[in-house]
Amino acid sequence: MAIALALLAGCAATQKTGHSSWRGMSPQERLDRVAASPGLDTRILRYNQGQIEFVEKRAPMAAAAVPTVYIHGLGGNLGDFGPELLAADSASISIAMNLPGTGRSTGPVGGFTIQAFAHSLHEMLVLRMGHRQVDLVCHSLGGQVCMAFALDFPANVSSLTLIDAAGSYDQGEFVKRMAKQFAGVNLGDVLVSENPAIAMITGGNLNIINRVVGGNATALSALNSFNQNYQTRIPNISVPVLIIWGEKDPIFTVPNGFFLRNNIRGSSMKVVPNAGHVPQLTDPALVEGWIRDFHESIASHREPHENP
Repeated sequence: MAIALALLAGCAATQKTGHSSWRGMSPQERLDRVAASPGLDTRILRYNQGQIEFVEKRAPMAAAAVPTVYIHGLGGNLGDFGPELLAADSASISIAMNLPGTGRSTGPVGGFTIQAFAHSLHEMLVLRMGHRQVDLVCHSLGGQVCMAFALDFPANVSSLTLIDAAGSYDQGEFVKRMAKQFAGVNLGDVLVSENPAIAMITGGNLNIINRVVGGNATALSALNSFNQNYQTRIPNISVPVLIIWGEKDPIFTVPNGFFLRNNIRGSSMKVVPNAGHVPQLTDPALVEGWIRDFHESIASHREPHENP
């Protein structure tokens, strides 16, 4: 529950109106702006688990390119990568998806779990859309989803970019810090200051969690994220990894990024000065440039037959 409040509070800070910057827009405003952008097609694709809403930017010359796939965090949507989508190279394929339970994307059969999200994305991208490999760019809870994707389907991941990613923090420290920072904030019928360890108590049991949070997709996703900590599995990630972190992220502090850097062999890390939890929105040009350089480096070492 602490993680749900932390991330929701982080997203709530973006819900301002009357601002021209991406950071100043509400999640819905960002989604609307992306949907209205020329060259970005909003689509819904049905599959065995339900349906996924996504936008795609595809240049005619990019038929054989490895697509860049953007996955948002808790409480956000595909519009959270609006600046990067609009800045995408004209020769590339860019795809941004709404996770299950967001927008018009429906919940997977496996429930609102990190594992179910990862397997849903794999089915969509690889089996339904036919992309043999993808470059994943993932924020916050989306970063944890992409870790699961890279661990379970490494052959289908060309590279992984983690931006202020969930899933690798010390759970005890996190609960104490978030309960203190967001004490008194309600989510449904549960008061975090009275129940800071609700995720630990439920042990990930979906029947118990559903009774506690009333089937709320965001809360269910957050609680499963907490219970599916990836600290011990991170060293098994075998794909090229770029880590981007906001220097002043109050939710997942910058030492979490260095933990990833120190435990993923061959990874590199960039810190966005003075940025908080959403550097892709506050410093889009800097973040987009780092991602572009990283992808170009990966592509230069990719054999022609490795492309889809």
